[in-house]
Amino acid sequence: MFLDKRSVSILEELIRNPTISSKDLEVIMYLSRRQIKYSVEKINNWLVDNNYPKIKRLHNGNFLIDSTLMEVFTDSNTITTEHYIPSENERVSLILFILLSQNDLSLFHFTNALKVSNVTVLNDMKQAQKKIEQYGLKIVYTRLDGYQLEGNEWSQRNLLHDIAQEIRNGYAGLSLIQDFTNLHDEKINNISIQLEKIEEILRIKFTDEKIQILPYCIGIIFDRVRRGNIIEFDYQIQYHELSGTKEYEATELLVKNEIDLPEAERLYITLQLLSTNIFSGDLLTQHEMPQLKHVLYETLNHFEINAFMELKNKDSLVQKLMLHLKPAYYRIKYNLTSYTESLVRMDESYLGLDHIVKLSLGPLENFIKSKFPDNERHYLTIFIGGHLLETKQIFTNRKKAMVVCQNGVTVSKMLRNTLTKLFPEFDFYPTMSIREYAETDPVDAAIIFSPVPLKTERNLFIINPLLTEDDKWKLRQRVMKRVYGVDHDKLNIEKLIDVIAKSTTINNEGLLKDDLRKYIQSSYNTESFIKMDTNPNLEDLITKETITIAEEVKDWKDAIKVASKPLLLNNSITENYVNKMIESHNYEHPYMILGKNMAIPHADPEQGVNKLGMSLLIIKKGVPFSDKLTTHFVVVIAPTDADQHVKAIYQLTNLSMNDGVLQKMVTTNEKSEVIKVLKTIEKDVAGNIEEGAI
Repeated sequence: MFLDKRSVSILEELIRNPTISSKDLEVIMYLSRRQIKYSVEKINNWLVDNNYPKIKRLHNGNFLIDSTLMEVFTDSNTITTEHYIPSENERVSLILFILLSQNDLSLFHFTNALKVSNVTVLNDMKQAQKKIEQYGLKIVYTRLDGYQLEGNEWSQRNLLHDIAQEIRNGYAGLSLIQDFTNLHDEKINNISIQLEKIEEILRIKFTDEKIQILPYCIGIIFDRVRRGNIIEFDYQIQYHELSGTKEYEATELLVKNEIDLPEAERLYITLQLLSTNIFSGDLLTQHEMPQLKHVLYETLNHFEINAFMELKNKDSLVQKLMLHLKPAYYRIKYNLTSYTESLVRMDESYLGLDHIVKLSLGPLENFIKSKFPDNERHYLTIFIGGHLLETKQIFTNRKKAMVVCQNGVTVSKMLRNTLTKLFPEFDFYPTMSIREYAETDPVDAAIIFSPVPLKTERNLFIINPLLTEDDKWKLRQRVMKRVYGVDHDKLNIEKLIDVIAKSTTINNEGLLKDDLRKYIQSSYNTESFIKMDTNPNLEDLITKETITIAEEVKDWKDAIKVASKPLLLNNSITENYVNKMIESHNYEHPYMILGKNMAIPHADPEQGVNKLGMSLLIIKKGVPFSDKLTTHFVVVIAPTDADQHVKAIYQLTNLSMNDGVLQKMVTTNEKSEVIKVLKTIEKDVAGNIEEGAI
């Protein structure tokens, strides 16, 4: 019996989130109750056929999952491709994978491999052609050579890596890759062994996902070379840059049995090692890519100026970023970046930070001589965001937790950041790959979070790497119940709403539900619960009480003092903080300027910030902040940490570039009008976020 894609998705969701209700499953899967019921019946029939316990559906709409079902997903040999019917999109990817890895292909090859009709394969071929247009490739057919791809070899290999990654990320991905290549197991095993030796030589660990598909990609490339598909050796490969690397020496292990391999191909394999993401490794020495390290420091300096903050432990951050940026440098420079959509999905709280990172990339882009792709920038943002979170953590003798993730360092880091906020009760170990976890397995880690099942006797929670707000709430319920015995289910929010509605009118049921959840969470928490989004908007910080409108001031020092008064009055800052802001201003080369007309004085939080605050001074006649700059707006920032004001800074950046709006602000005498403008800016930013404009 076959298990279709919908049923597989439902089974995976039930395994990952066993407390999910049938109603929630309908919402997540966009399916009707009838469709869910049908799929669950189909899953149960499949489970029975394979001698596994059935999933029970309870009267309250919840499901009862037998613990032994976890073995279905932990044992890679249990579910194979023979149980699965690929969807149309998956067939398209498999057709391209076959074209890249095999030759002399007739229509029969595809119909036999995919178990579909001639008409279906021909329709899928049309979709495959559309998919590869961005690579500049074509699917062609001749009687002599059959079906084949036509186009630049460099582009075909980029397609190979993208398609292999895409298939691998799908259901039974590795099994499909194994089934649809002509490579012998001995060949793949040999390449895998050599890659592990290369890890030892280079003292690194490739990410789990890369170490799984890289042997197949390299094996297919060797086959392509034997068939005469040689990479072009031109401007794309700079011999001296690549041949002088440790990776070039290490490729000898991979190519020693490849007879008459062109030098260009050895350089290409070197490039694959250089550009492959690594999960961990020894810190790079000062002799390794010193220019890139210098440029990275410059980039972080730009970030500090644009974000109006000082990064703590910057040397540590640079070393970690170098481990990621070294592969990224080669991917970008040699056009190995993926055409496929980024795996990274950032929530709104990260988008403001991402905008500031984007503004700061000038030194890196000048060094690489290329624009930084969005997906590569997102990785950088997650790294910096994680660093900001880590530098303010306090470690105590609390329960230890860890994240084990196969999706690469960036996705796992993002997941760890989310869980650190969600569970302030726990101290989190650095994230580990599955292989690292198997090798080290810290004995005092009581709680394990992982997107995939692991064999462990500890408290294991299977989670989706991209958690929605509802996912976070439900995950917290599960963890608190199992670890501390705290049962949130005893307080049913829906029933509470019903009780409240009998006695009063509810104007905003959604808001009331959110407030009740937060109250329940804080009541049952072993420590105070940290809100999901601690980054307030501009209008939350700049209010009527913190706005000052003045005709003129004496000078820039007086401007800072006048702008600071509201924050002194509400005890957000001390007099020392005001003095430090004045001391840090350089009149000849002011660094605290945003746009052309807005001064942003600030100092380190340790120099007198009591609580997060922001104030705005509007000076109608303006005041010189340097010989060349007269400003009409002074915004004093009082941050309590390095990232809490990031969203407001992003909104301020948009405000500083809007001359029309600034003109309205400088001519009004009403603070309420200024507030309206700030709300407009916030809406514009939210619209940009929804449209993906940043």
